[in-house]
Amino acid sequence: MGPNKYRLHEALPDVTPPAPAPYNPAANAVSPPAEAKAANKCDPLDKCDPPVVLQRVEPRYSEEARKARYDGTVVLEVIIRADGSVDVQRIVRSLGFGLDENAIAAIKQWKFRPGMRNGVPVDLSLNVEVNFHLGRRPGAK
Repeated sequence: MGPNKYRLHEALPDVTPPAPAPYNPAANAVSPPAEAKAANKCDPLDKCDPPVVLQRVEPRYSEEARKARYDGTVVLEVIIRADGSVDVQRIVRSLGFGLDENAIAAIKQWKFRPGMRNGVPVDLSLNVEVNFHLGRRPGAK
């Protein structure tokens, strides 16, 4: 071992992190996106009547999940359009085993009375839970 064995740290420069910037509420303010302020959108701060399910299609249980006796809840982020149709934006909570795809296929067939703001139909984003449970009756514990 050489004579510089314990001097390596002496060769490094002294690094002091910069002081944090002072808090400025104006600089940290977040405004809603422009599309949220459009006439057919419901801003989260607005009072909107929620959409109501008019037609519901139950999802198919995949054979793969049935064989594995796998169950749970898929959560999908959707937009209920002003015409009552559904656009799936993303999967918030996935189950796999083909259940995510079956939940999406079912939700796309649902029909809604759209959310309303001041009596006008608006697009509204929300999360929808799709439950998959084998051998249980609804409400059973």
